[in-house]
Amino acid sequence: MGSLKVNLVILVFVLVQFMAWYTVLSKKRNTDWGEDTSSILKELPSIIREVNYFQMNGKGKLVSLNARSMKSLGENVVHLNQPSGHYFFQDQRGSLQYFGEKASYFKKAGILHLINDVTFKNKDTEFSAEEIIYFINQEKITGKKDVEVKGKVESTNDHFILNGDEMVAYPQEEKIKLFSESGVVTGKLLPFKSFATPMDFQGKTLNYDGTIEKVELRENVSLKRSSIDVSAQNGDIFLERANKKLKYFVLNDDVKVIEKLVNGQGQTIERKAFSERLEGTGTDMLVLTGAPRVIQGKDEIKGYKITLREKMELIEVDDALSEVEVKKKREK
Repeated sequence: MGSLKVNLVILVFVLVQFMAWYTVLSKKRNTDWGEDTSSILKELPSIIREVNYFQMNGKGKLVSLNARSMKSLGENVVHLNQPSGHYFFQDQRGSLQYFGEKASYFKKAGILHLINDVTFKNKDTEFSAEEIIYFINQEKITGKKDVEVKGKVESTNDHFILNGDEMVAYPQEEKIKLFSESGVVTGKLLPFKSFATPMDFQGKTLNYDGTIEKVELRENVSLKRSSIDVSAQNGDIFLERANKKLKYFVLNDDVKVIEKLVNGQGQTIERKAFSERLEGTGTDMLVLTGAPRVIQGKDEIKGYKITLREKMELIEVDDALSEVEVKKKREK
């Protein structure tokens, strides 16, 4: 009789546990949970497979999370494996799509933290890094380790690639800042038109404003286009003016230009130019001001303003201040 009673007690305990689990799971399937699925976290097991989670605000869906598995720590913290999903901007005008190997979502703090091969996509821009934190309330992204940003210039359909060690971005405002522990942030502009020339650029810090399609480079700036290499302390690139006879890039402070070109005798010569300011057009023109000086072959030219054309020996000198000097270097 004693063993029978024990068996009955165990059976009743098992049945009660089964009914409790069945009730929770049935409720999960059939009940309207109100604003979002986060309200069921405290009633579900701590580890869940194949998750489809979303959070709502007063205007509609705010965050969606899909993952291979999720571990919940109460209502406000979840850890996810192979997460993907969307964040919908608070004004509901666009969204961010994201992927990663692992993530942690802190609902109360409004923080989504992803690590390992992370990608965020927003309209024409893609952000990738080994670690990205999204601050939902500020709609701000920070990224670390192997940061890369790929985007499109809306007015020209040109594409750009930016690389650095760290990033701060506001995707909805189209503002991006990159910096690097090594002191070098690099970028590349890839023209949509086949005849246009790609351009490489770099600096210690880089700021991009997509609303005005402008790149700002600060400290130890360099730029390479076709046969020219330019260095300076600061520079700006106006991306919407590519391939136009307008001011396309501007470099300031300790400007130096180096170019290899072929002269009229078919010989390759080096041209060097120095100034405090350089303005380049979207075609092939370079305008130097601020004590400009050019050394081309055996000639040295100085003036108030000097204009160069890429791959051409022609030099235009504005001598309004009567400061033009042409010196023939003596043959050794």
